[in-house]
Amino acid sequence: MNGRKITSNAYNIGNTENVVDPLAELETQVATGKYKYLLAHADDGVIWGHVDGKNLNLSSKEFPDISPQLRPDTLWEMRLFGETSEWHLWRAENQWLACAVVEGEGERVNTFDEQYILWGTASEGTPKNGFYPVHELDLGIQHTPPIEMTKRHALTLSVRHYIDYDKSGAAYIKISRLMNLDNGGAQ
Repeated sequence: MNGRKITSNAYNIGNTENVVDPLAELETQVATGKYKYLLAHADDGVIWGHVDGKNLNLSSKEFPDISPQLRPDTLWEMRLFGETSEWHLWRAENQWLACAVVEGEGERVNTFDEQYILWGTASEGTPKNGFYPVHELDLGIQHTPPIEMTKRHALTLSVRHYIDYDKSGAAYIKISRLMNLDNGGAQ
């Protein structure tokens, strides 16, 4: 069994803020140019996005039969992410909250990275505007990530975990952020 590789990284967690209009704030965050991908979870499915310059392209536009529209009334959370930053928005009771994690500034802490395998055993259909429809054969699950699936279960989501210590010295994960999508090497 391979152990986790622990590294030291500087990071800053922004203040948790109330957000009045999640879609307007999403546009503001996209315009910063810090992010590459969007992953949103809603009552009616998963919405993927990829940032092109300062524009956000959504899977729901290209594959409305697979990916639902990004709507505040069904949205639970969304994450804009890239190699060094993540902006996370989530529903809490009757309000929206958001915060950002930015790497490269702030305090240095120990971190470790993990790769999570995404659903997908087969490609399905023709890609559109950088989105690739895939499905999990045994379960019927479909989604349209903004990366090509090169082989069965090759799609992975990279996550960085930031370690902190409680008063007794026990380690725990203080916060985690999404970093990247990968497809096993081919782009």
